[in-house]
Parts: sequence; C-alpha cells; structure tokens
Amino acid sequence: MNQSYTICDIPRFANMTIHDIPRIMREAFGGDFTLAYCSFLDYFYCSPDQQTREAMLVPEPDDALLTREQCCQLAAAAHKLASDYDLTVPEWVHKPEYKMPEPVYAFQVEDEESRNLYEEVTPIEYASRNLFFGSRVLERATKHRLAQFERKGFLKHPAHS
Repeated sequence: MNQSYTICDIPRFANMTIHDIPRIMREAFGGDFTLAYCSFLDYFYCSPDQQTREAMLVPEPDDALLTREQCCQLAAAAHKLASDYDLTVPEWVHKPEYKMPEPVYAFQVEDEESRNLYEEVTPIEYASRNLFFGSRVLERATKHRLAQFERKGFLKHPAHS
C-alpha cells in the first residue's frame, strides 16, 4: 500500500514557530536555512486554524545564526503571511534592522530588465525591505520538498521501516 505524506507528518517540527527556524536549521538540517524556512512555511500552510497561524508568527526569530538577509526574509514572510491570512502583523517585523541596506534580487540577477520585472511583481512586504524575489515568493513545491526529506532520512516511508 502506497501511503502519501505531507510535510506536517514529520513530528520533529510540531508546534514550530518562526522563532524556531534557526534552531531547526542547526539541529535538523545541518545549517541549511532554506530547508528550515520551507519546513516552517509548510507547517504554516498545514496549520488547522487562524489562532495557530498567528501564534506561529509572533515570536521574533533568534537571529544569532542568521545572516541579515535571512532575518529580513523572515520579517517579510511573517508580514506577508499575516497580510494574506488576515492575521495581526507582528510588531517585530517593523524594526529597521529588517531592511537590507542595498537591494537583493532573486538569483542575483544583474540585468536591468530582470531587476525591473522583479521590482514590479514582488509583494510590498518584501520590496519594502529591499528584497526582490518575485510574485511567487511564498509558493511551495511540496513533492520536491518531501523527496528531499526522504533522501536526507528525515522522513521514512512505511514500506522502508
């Protein structure tokens, strides 16, 4: 029998908040920010109700292990998710340290045409922090993510147990 998984089936991330991303990054993903950040997003999207989602955004991330860009990205994500889900925007996202001093573009694009396009389509919650990642910045590729988890041994298929 072939059982399908969602990212929410991984118990080590239960009750994860945005504050936990650096810890999860260090303890579960060998320092890989993207895996920890994407896991947080997956749990946010799987959350059963608005109250749980709002609680996930409230505690400010522990920035000791993060770059400034990563901190800004988390502030932008919290702001955008709160806006999209009609939640209270956490106060911490408005701190001046959560704005990059210079623009940062997805894929480090350098040509003016691409930069202009990113500037046009990036949500305001990101653009206001000098992060230009495009309009699909919070979309997830779930099948790809689950395959990564399986390859790294974080998720075991029942047939392989």
